[in-house]
Amino acid sequence: MPPLTRTNKIVIFTCAFTFLLGSIAHFWFKIPISVYLGLSLEGLMTGKIYQLITYPFWQVGIFPLIFQSLILWWTGGELEQKWGPRFYRIFVASTIVVTGFIFLVLSFLFNALGIFSGSVMIGLSGLTLALLFAYAMQYPDRQFSFFMLFPMPAKYFCLLLAAIEVYQILFSPFGASLWGHLLGGLWGVGLIKYMSWKVRPKTLRKTKSQIMAEELRKSFKVISSDKDDKNDGPKDWH
Repeated sequence: MPPLTRTNKIVIFTCAFTFLLGSIAHFWFKIPISVYLGLSLEGLMTGKIYQLITYPFWQVGIFPLIFQSLILWWTGGELEQKWGPRFYRIFVASTIVVTGFIFLVLSFLFNALGIFSGSVMIGLSGLTLALLFAYAMQYPDRQFSFFMLFPMPAKYFCLLLAAIEVYQILFSPFGASLWGHLLGGLWGVGLIKYMSWKVRPKTLRKTKSQIMAEELRKSFKVISSDKDDKNDGPKDWH
């Protein structure tokens, strides 16, 4: 069982607390919580900039909350231990913010096309997808048991959980948020790839074209003579 790290505790407890208060406000006082806490293009245009921070902490159901919290705990705990708290927090924060911006851009484009108008993004799906992809990259062959019965490598296990995530998003009433979450997950993969490249020695930071150019240069041999070329001809010309 992976540890429940401090960062994940803060995220999970914040989600649970927001869900509890939001559910009370919604069912008892009929307050549309998603309008205030969920991220939308209309909300941002009316000055609700705080939605970029609040949208991941609000869920409309208990099962999505539990499912995403477990993914955050199981995958995020080991990744934070491997990466260190500093990079893990950068990964979490940047994925949440970038996912939100991607959703806003897509909402603008979809509104211009007359589709998915009024979409609202909520939940941690973008972050959990990024964590699943990252975990499959870091521990591809680690064995997991699906439903405690079917052993499978981590890369397939995480891809299966990601497929369940995508299924949940596809059948949610929030149209453009699907692409926002998916592209946000891919942002996390790109960030890991960039950081992996950045920490490599400079001698190893070579593109494919640079490697091909070096191999081409090595294929040419410079042949030099032991004697000076000047000795091949006469000393003086008349």
